[in-house]
Amino acid sequence: MREITINQINQGGIADSKYEGERNSVAKSVCLDLHSQPGVIQANYKLTRDDGGLINEFCKSIVVSSNGHVYFFSSESGKIWRKSSLGTYSLYYTTAASSGESKILDACEYEGYIYWATEKFLFRVAITSTSWSTDVVEWKQFDNGNKYYHPIKIARSKLWIGDGNQVANVAAPLGGGDAIFVSNALDLPSEQTIKTLGSIDIQLAIGTYVDNNVNKTTIYRWDTWSTSWNMDDTIEEVGINAFIPVDNYFFVQAGKVGSIYSYDYNMLYLTKRVPGTYDLTHASRVSPNAVAFYKQLPLFGMSRDESISQSGAIPGIYSLGTVNPRLYNRVLSLEYLTSTYSNTTLIGAIAVKGNQLFVTWKDGNNAGVDILDYSTRYPSSYLESRVIYLDRSAANVYTDFVVGYVEMPTGCSVKAYIKQNYDSEWKEISLTQDTIHNIFFSSIQLESSVVE
Repeated sequence: MREITINQINQGGIADSKYEGERNSVAKSVCLDLHSQPGVIQANYKLTRDDGGLINEFCKSIVVSSNGHVYFFSSESGKIWRKSSLGTYSLYYTTAASSGESKILDACEYEGYIYWATEKFLFRVAITSTSWSTDVVEWKQFDNGNKYYHPIKIARSKLWIGDGNQVANVAAPLGGGDAIFVSNALDLPSEQTIKTLGSIDIQLAIGTYVDNNVNKTTIYRWDTWSTSWNMDDTIEEVGINAFIPVDNYFFVQAGKVGSIYSYDYNMLYLTKRVPGTYDLTHASRVSPNAVAFYKQLPLFGMSRDESISQSGAIPGIYSLGTVNPRLYNRVLSLEYLTSTYSNTTLIGAIAVKGNQLFVTWKDGNNAGVDILDYSTRYPSSYLESRVIYLDRSAANVYTDFVVGYVEMPTGCSVKAYIKQNYDSEWKEISLTQDTIHNIFFSSIQLESSVVE
């Protein structure tokens, strides 16, 4: 008789593949909460649609405003939806640029105003305004007018905006008065397009993109006052897509194959790759705003690359976190699936308001906003072990299968499946619940040399 124990998954997370990974890691961990209670695994709360079907365009920017409202900005037109402080959604405003496209490329609240960028213009409105139809202004014009990216980030008390290979900024004067706009505070090499911005202490991090087929991208670090950037590092990836916030630093998601890098302020180092199938028709990316730091977990929305038909990784909200970095490793986990899940899902933005999480998505012709439903957990959360090898030269007899639990709420249960010797299909194991010992068990008689 051989015994196999799958334990301490909280300290292993998702492995690099079903064949190899860190100690205690598993092939898949889907919609499981590995962090709230160290040593306990539970189904995560469910993402459920919140906008009632009102939002029908892909939003890549969310602003959680200090006025109590939440704004969602369409990347397909100039539409802006609002969830009021009372919880009601409405189409609140439609941007109409005087030239160029009106699609909204990013947005942010800064010093009493909400700013958003279209291809050629920076719009703004006071957060106290009760009449956007009269108060919104097409405030300033960009030099380059990039058609695809205008990332916005606050750093060193200024608002920074990418515009092609240039960085623009908005600064509120210390002595009061209207904000000052500088259209070209920094030039990068002409072939670079600024795709995402982040902050490092008092410095600005700039992530760039060259072309969808050019495997070369650069991160720049700039103190925001020198005439040129202070440091740069180039890696062989198709674009730096997003900066994933942690406590006092960030991870970097780059390229189309789920690469996660750490950054030591000078160089990028490959830290993790989200497992998946990556080829000519399967690729994944994180949108610049599909990141958040939520309940001490760095979150990122891994979804289909918009130039490819299928996602390489399972689309969803992942974490690379730990409940206590002094004691436990950071582990990869797929925390949440969107309310309409498929392998073609796009995740546009993630935002946090208190303990609530907002996620925007698009799937085919459908788009919407999800929030966490704290009354419902995922009904089919699951984990999948790595392939388990014992003695491959001989069959081993497995006689018991046991799953322990702390509590089993009404209506909940455990199901177990097994594969023998690389079977293509899972076979269910019939389990019996023992409420005295808090276990589900099966007295199986299984001969196999490889199981999962």
